[in-house]
Amino acid sequence: MVRDVATSLFGAESIGTVNPFMGSEDFAFMLEQNPNGAYFTIGAGDEPDRCMVHNPGYDFNDNILLTGAALWCGLTEHYLRG
Repeated sequence: MVRDVATSLFGAESIGTVNPFMGSEDFAFMLEQNPNGAYFTIGAGDEPDRCMVHNPGYDFNDNILLTGAALWCGLTEHYLRG
C-alpha cells in the first residue's frame, strides 16, 4: 500500500528500495499486535553526508517535511476509502 500510494504521489522514479539495516526500533512489538504493519523510510538520512536516526550526529532533513506530510495524508485517504 505504501509503495502504491507513494508512486501515485511522487512518481516511480522517486521510489527506491532500502538495503536491510539493523535498527534499534521496537517496531517488532507492534507487528506482534498488527501483522499488517509496514516499516518504511522517506529519505531522512540516506544521503552519504548524513547519519541515520539514533546517531548523535543525526540532523533531521527539513526538506522532507512536506514529502512526509503528503505521504501520510495520501496513506490516510487510501485507507479510509477502503
